[in-house]
Amino acid sequence: MFQDIEFENVIDNQAWDLKNYILSLEELENTMDRIIIETNREL
Repeated sequence: MFQDIEFENVIDNQAWDLKNYILSLEELENTMDRIIIETNREL
């Protein structure tokens, strides 16, 4: 199964997609944190 290049490519693509998804979530979390900080400053 791991000798099949197509299978390896599919797994590699999924890993790449997952890494990018996690990075996007981290960026969203940072943005949300900045919004909370700015909102609290206004209160």
